[in-house]
Amino acid sequence: MDDCSHDDSMDVVRRVLDDFLERKSQVVFIRHDNNKGIASTRNALIETATGEMVMFVDSDDWIEPDTVETLVAKQQETGADIVSANSFENDNVLNPHFINPKFKNKEEVLNFFVCLNGHHELWSRLYRRCLFIDNGVRCVEGDNVCEDLFVTPCLFWYARSVAWENRCLYHYAINHESLTHSVRNTTKEIKIAREAYGNIKSLMDFFKDKDQGLYVKARLSALKYCYSIMYPALDGKPETWEKWRAHLLSTFTMPELRKVLGCKVAMMIHLPFSYHVMRIYFKLANL
Repeated sequence: MDDCSHDDSMDVVRRVLDDFLERKSQVVFIRHDNNKGIASTRNALIETATGEMVMFVDSDDWIEPDTVETLVAKQQETGADIVSANSFENDNVLNPHFINPKFKNKEEVLNFFVCLNGHHELWSRLYRRCLFIDNGVRCVEGDNVCEDLFVTPCLFWYARSVAWENRCLYHYAINHESLTHSVRNTTKEIKIAREAYGNIKSLMDFFKDKDQGLYVKARLSALKYCYSIMYPALDGKPETWEKWRAHLLSTFTMPELRKVLGCKVAMMIHLPFSYHVMRIYFKLANL
């Protein structure tokens, strides 16, 4: 997939294929006319793929030589719709964020993802393609930051069963020139925050008519994200943050806020100068 890359990635792939002539017919090259971002790229890959199972390997990342073989073997053994592996950061750095906890059932997994905990990324997993196709699950084009915060829980919601491979098979490369890791400015911060918020809102909307418990948790997670991540990022544009905060609070009735936050906190969160107190609360509270 070439999303108007400025490097020689596609030439490298073609040169590698010259050494594996029997695989050339299995490889399809797709090029966007202009850079559309990761969301549109993922959607194009899903719609172009023809196999029963799909897996994402993002640019700059790499996988162990037997990754696909291992995940396919686990899928055939279990019949799971999704098989997840653990991941390294860069070469062989163990980051707890990329290690999947041991879940008892799918409900625990969904709660884990919706609460924005741990390894929610789309990569390092093998999926039945029909989870995307049959259920209309797609990334929101234009919202290229945290797209997996929205899409991964949707896929797990529709999956009949899931399985886990305990090995670290995927290597996530930290690219300090990428959108989320490069040196930022206010304009870039607003772009990142707006796209992340778009995906969090999509997650809330997804569960609104499907599961009230997860809908409440999705909104609480959005509030936590709003206070802990978005406010510091948008310090130069507080009016933008205030707009999103007001929208999130408007999705709750006061009785709901009292139930999930307690009476005192539910009253405090509406005060204009409560940011620092609420940030500490969301950091310490087990929501």
